[in-house]
Amino acid sequence: MLSYALLFFSGVGVFLFGLTLMTKTAVDYGEKFLEKKVQKILNNPFSATFMGFAVTSIIQSSTATNSLAVKLADEKLIDTKSSLYLIMGANIGTTLTAYLALLAKLELSNIIAACVFPSVFVLMITKNKKIKTAALIACCLSLVFIGLILINLAAQPAKSSIYAFMNKKINNFYLFFLSLLLTALFQSSSLTSVLLVSMCDMAAINMHTAMYMIMGINIGACFSVILTTIGCSKTGWFCVCFHLFFNIVGLMLAAFMLKTGLLNFFIKINAPTDFKTALFHTFFNVMTTTFLFYFIPEIDKTKNIFLFKAKKRKKKARVFVMKFPL
Repeated sequence: MLSYALLFFSGVGVFLFGLTLMTKTAVDYGEKFLEKKVQKILNNPFSATFMGFAVTSIIQSSTATNSLAVKLADEKLIDTKSSLYLIMGANIGTTLTAYLALLAKLELSNIIAACVFPSVFVLMITKNKKIKTAALIACCLSLVFIGLILINLAAQPAKSSIYAFMNKKINNFYLFFLSLLLTALFQSSSLTSVLLVSMCDMAAINMHTAMYMIMGINIGACFSVILTTIGCSKTGWFCVCFHLFFNIVGLMLAAFMLKTGLLNFFIKINAPTDFKTALFHTFFNVMTTTFLFYFIPEIDKTKNIFLFKAKKRKKKARVFVMKFPL
């Protein structure tokens, strides 16, 4: 049992290492380009949202995209309205990580994992910076899949234990807060969503429970963004508060639809639970983005609450004291 536990944590470590290194490499390479071209692209709300989605899909980290949006807004390189559209797109883009866990079950995942060898070989022989960057990103992607494969291998022997634990009629609200805390602790919604999809694949979690845990993961993802804005101005904090507001609105909408039975079609879809879980994660963020999209100009106006100007100090009136001789 100890060997499987070590294998599981090794898989988690390789997954996080590959994801973090890929994020750092992609951000370092793309940051200068974004700062030069970003204003032209972000003038259109639709292109701004799509840009947030595309960047997060590539680097597989909504925290990095949100932090970049906050940084650009904080340094006045883009306006706050554009950063809000970026944040919404990033929330949709981060849901694609769960689909990687689905790919890990296919033979294709072994091919992607094996690409680490040619990627490292290219890194060793080439001197071209662009080729090295591309090879490093490919190497990191391979490490992500190696981590996923290790996690799946380690989790299989524990399938019966996990299934027994999850069937003890634990309140869904406890699982909601558990997923929230784990996401905040690991500072990665990608990891917790992958673990959730893996447990759904083992039939350890039903679709109704998975919905609650997805909502908890989205709220927990806000904490990592809050930590990255320490030391930012009030513009940065306004963007962070919007990120939290976005997920709370999504939680309220999803909870209402779940309570009224409007989400029963997800449970009834004739598809594997892991696929439906990944699909619901995407639906949650697309629904919230659609709901808030046309309210962004009005939400942007509320920034004056955060960006209030310091009141001018009132000049003290000079008091003249006249002394009369007694």
